[in-house]
Amino acid sequence: CTFLVGDAVQLFKLGLRVACARPSEFVIEEQFASNLPRPDALMLFVTGHMLTTLSPLLHAEWRTGGMRIVTCVESLDACVDYRVDLFDDSNSQLEWPVSRASWHASKQHEVYVVPPAGVTVEAWEAARFAGGHVDSTINLDIGIQPSPHIEIWPQTVQDSYSAAHFERSDDDAMARRKEADNAPVVRIQHLLTSEDIAKIETFVQERAEVQRGIADHTDAAVSAALFDNNAECACSLVEDAFHGSSDATHAVLHLQRGGAPALERFDEACPGIRAKLMAALYGADVWRACFCRATDLRSFEYHHYTPGGSVADNQHRDDGSCLTISCLLQAASCGGELHTFHSDAWRCHDDLKAGDAVVFLSDKRHNVSCVEAG
Repeated sequence: CTFLVGDAVQLFKLGLRVACARPSEFVIEEQFASNLPRPDALMLFVTGHMLTTLSPLLHAEWRTGGMRIVTCVESLDACVDYRVDLFDDSNSQLEWPVSRASWHASKQHEVYVVPPAGVTVEAWEAARFAGGHVDSTINLDIGIQPSPHIEIWPQTVQDSYSAAHFERSDDDAMARRKEADNAPVVRIQHLLTSEDIAKIETFVQERAEVQRGIADHTDAAVSAALFDNNAECACSLVEDAFHGSSDATHAVLHLQRGGAPALERFDEACPGIRAKLMAALYGADVWRACFCRATDLRSFEYHHYTPGGSVADNQHRDDGSCLTISCLLQAASCGGELHTFHSDAWRCHDDLKAGDAVVFLSDKRHNVSCVEAG
């Protein structure tokens, strides 16, 4: 994230749209001159006096569309300027639609959300929970063309995974895994464009020489896993080494290995793609796995399968993570389908197209069938 220090009074005098096009007029930074993207979310942590004062300005900006407003402690439809008149209801005439859904935050935090203009509170809340259930199809616009189509399967989602599932200790791993196996998955269509995929493939090809170099030093990688203090990095090094051998039918490249500099190289070559994946992951979090907890990117992997390649282990889970997003870049002509386990049966996602993704709890069993051709 990049944080800018600016003059809030000047910001609202200009208006958000104008200010983003002319940031030098409100940002307090000498060398900052780039235009800013128009915000799609505005978070306000101010008193009722300030919230009431800003309300008309906020309403004018909000009506232009595409932006949601999040307030804390006080809501825009009920805020009062206690310094003026406790019975002044002029702010209520602005007709703020406010969601007070419990999944915004715990009751003590009192977080309120105004959906984007034109989106009803009912439609906004239905996109996450509707009386403990999620609509079978949800359309969300997060700036992708065409807009991603989100499908939850099966249709019912329990509103209890956060407390009952994610707070379990390692001693309760079996119960946690069973709950994950019973949990739904979220399927997203058209997440990545063909241009996105082409950029990823080009970046990976440029890393091919590095990958082959790792494979030539398998013994060194194993030694690193045994003696390196950075166990997470060492384990990914070993996996890259074994999967990178010349006869590997399942090649893996850990794009996060090397820390922030490695991710920055990916972002430079594939601008916006990692952010798009992370936004989709958080947006599809119907289980509230990331609800009120600090989370970060743990593993960012590129997998390539050739005939004979698969993830055949029917007990495979992404241990150590809470949420997984798997995006198809290119389908095999035969085989290579993603499978996820639900209750007592496996589901084959053989209808995924390039650019489609599946999000699921990392404790859920999943695998990839053997690629027979392509």
